[in-house]
Amino acid sequence: MFLFPGPHQEDPLGPLLVPGKNSHNFSLTPPGNTGDRLRSLNVPFCINIMAGGRYSAGQMVSFTSLSDKEHFHLEKKTPEMPDERIEMHHHDYFELMYVFEGEVEHHIENGCFQYQKGTACLMNRNTRHYEVLGQSYFLVFLCMSHYYIRDSIASYATTGGEPTDAYRFFTSNLDDQAQYQKDYLEFIPLGPEGPESINKLMDDLARELILQEAGYSLMVLGMLSRVLSYFQDTSLYACAHVKLDSSAEAYLFDKVTRYMENKTGRVSRGELAAELSYSSDYINRIVKKHSGMSISEYNKVICLKKAERMLTETNASVSSIIGDLGFENKTHFYKLFDRKHGMTPMEYRKHNPSQLV
Repeated sequence: MFLFPGPHQEDPLGPLLVPGKNSHNFSLTPPGNTGDRLRSLNVPFCINIMAGGRYSAGQMVSFTSLSDKEHFHLEKKTPEMPDERIEMHHHDYFELMYVFEGEVEHHIENGCFQYQKGTACLMNRNTRHYEVLGQSYFLVFLCMSHYYIRDSIASYATTGGEPTDAYRFFTSNLDDQAQYQKDYLEFIPLGPEGPESINKLMDDLARELILQEAGYSLMVLGMLSRVLSYFQDTSLYACAHVKLDSSAEAYLFDKVTRYMENKTGRVSRGELAAELSYSSDYINRIVKKHSGMSISEYNKVICLKKAERMLTETNASVSSIIGDLGFENKTHFYKLFDRKHGMTPMEYRKHNPSQLV
């Protein structure tokens, strides 16, 4: 097998890709009435590669995921090669979709757009979208947590002394007051030079994550910065900043989210009603509409994210974390954690030793 289409006669990386039964790069919350899933990134940075048709062996669709924690490759057979639809979703991370080869039909909120070879789209954390895959495509997704972007933002700061569209996009979407906004950046190549440069960088990025030789994390950050700089080069790409309408409901949902994130322990419906000056039933309907979950269920998702940070950023015991987050039933917490990560809290801490303080 190969990772990227290209002139390489031999690929030394193929044997390193081991099919994984359990992936911990990502987790999903089930869709609600809106059919909208929330995808959570469990690592700072990840590359996902999807290929179908003539870019994978025979009548196969392949998916490869690469991070500094794990890499895995999955394939499934599609005899008649029908168009495949990725479910409507949004992220808790930034995603840059790049069309390496072929084309993809990209649905963003209520719009539908055709992305051809060499084009790219940088999506924020709140914009709902899905892709319809044709019979011949090779897509690369760069997934970047907001922590990764925030801590590395200086790498994207300026080009020739001026703030770039990407820098303004990131800083705007990292602002807590603007998390409800819906926008994205679109990059259209002006000639073959841009895609040729991006293609090589994508290949190099994947190789650095797999081989993990000395200094690879700095190499990855540098290459990612260069990818963004090429997309911002006006001689290579045309960049458009697309802003979508943000409703009052989305703003209220964002306020609910931020209140839960800033509050220690569990949050009740009555507490939210008193804090936000809306009825608890109305708030519950808004949370259900935007997350597919009730207030209680959504609060558990927020608390699990806090538990992940406490496990990797502190030495607090699991029992104290459970108590601080307001989980009265220890067994229930372990079940929720295992359902999301496929491991116990202590195993999760062992898989993330570099983040312990």
